[in-house]
Amino acid sequence: MTDPHLFTTVHHEAGHAVVALNLGGTVEGIELLDPDLDPLERWAVCRQVATRPGDWLDIASYCLAGPVAEYLSEQGGPGEDEIELFNELDEWLDNCEEDDDFAEARHYLALTLGIDWEDTASSYEQTAAWNFLTCRVYRLVVTYWSVIEQVGAELLRDGSVTGDRLQVIVANTVKISGDGASS
Repeated sequence: MTDPHLFTTVHHEAGHAVVALNLGGTVEGIELLDPDLDPLERWAVCRQVATRPGDWLDIASYCLAGPVAEYLSEQGGPGEDEIELFNELDEWLDNCEEDDDFAEARHYLALTLGIDWEDTASSYEQTAAWNFLTCRVYRLVVTYWSVIEQVGAELLRDGSVTGDRLQVIVANTVKISGDGASS
């Protein structure tokens, strides 16, 4: 059986990669780093993700896709009661404020809006924008969940997934599953 921490880690990185690719970005690859380390010290990295310059909303979405995919992997994937799952995700994200992905997503969302995130006068805008971003990313991750699972499985099995292989997985999984998602 796969270590639960490693399982959520590969889904986290697969979420970044699959969402970035489907938003028009490029991904060099994903690599599991130091598989011989203690399970809590193992991690993976999504290498060299490039998105369209200046598209801050897509970059914010890519940043948040990892934590959302991680959360869904902890829950066993998308469920029947999406409203309850989404509400629980919102609470789960509240506990991630110190996470680098969370901070980067917030930074790029602020650039999208042209606001200073630290300015409390814009808290209504911040809340509305964060809710929009969370909904957008949740929908992207759920739409491409079968692709994220396939990429995660290959990352667990092989230790890495190249950018070219990632594109093949995305193309084949979307075609086979009939997700209606387009890359």
